[in-house]
Amino acid sequence: MDFLTQYNTNQFQRTSTTFTRTSNPIASASRIDLGGAFILLSAQAAGASGRLRLYADESSMITDADRAQGNFVLNDSVALIADVVLTDTNKLMFDPPIIGNTFTGGQLWYNLSGSSGTNTTVELVSYPIRPIGVSNVGNTTLNITGTSVPTTGNGVSGSITTSKSFLILSGSSTVESRLRLYSRPYTEIPTAEQSRAFGTEPSDNSLLIADLMFDTANFQYPLVPLLEGYTWTAADYAVGSGEIGYILENRSGGTSNITVSLLTYSTED
Repeated sequence: MDFLTQYNTNQFQRTSTTFTRTSNPIASASRIDLGGAFILLSAQAAGASGRLRLYADESSMITDADRAQGNFVLNDSVALIADVVLTDTNKLMFDPPIIGNTFTGGQLWYNLSGSSGTNTTVELVSYPIRPIGVSNVGNTTLNITGTSVPTTGNGVSGSITTSKSFLILSGSSTVESRLRLYSRPYTEIPTAEQSRAFGTEPSDNSLLIADLMFDTANFQYPLVPLLEGYTWTAADYAVGSGEIGYILENRSGGTSNITVSLLTYSTED
């Protein structure tokens, strides 16, 4: 089932959500209008310009409250979905759209700030990928494993079957490790990409979907915003058969058995 069929079957509709701030410098609260996972389409301010920040949990909203506009250095614990600055009342279209999710399957937190002494209203248009309060519909756990993986070299590699297109919601690993995912089978990954160090910019033809570093064992890392993954045919970049390549490296001491678990949501089977 593709995403359009799911969309029509569940009768998902665009949602218009209004955030308001009076003369106080900043308004902070929670909302549940957008759903467990959602796509942001546009934003528009009324009354005065404003800055709207969306978060996946309450602690992120609190921690990030004092960060100045233009300062893009975030605390590691902040799950920021979007930081939208509206300088006038024109509608801002997100192109490409922003995909976000919440930790609790529906509870969204926000900070809305603007000029002191003015009222600000921001209308956000979105549509849900999952219904509000439903956190596991359409979810699949993708396990990638390696046996006796050394800390030297590129670890273990191979290919695994998944959906043709998907969202990665969260990930965890049994030991400290690095996992790279690619839109084509492992045999088609460029040689230079196979040995690329973490933190080094990939080339345009790398086929890289995600380069994930798990620096704590057995901790579930929610990915906010969500990561999009696709598989492609080699000839014309049409959506492929659902086979992705991977490279799994051991970043712990000694030789270890590793299992990385990725929570994914299929957008096209």
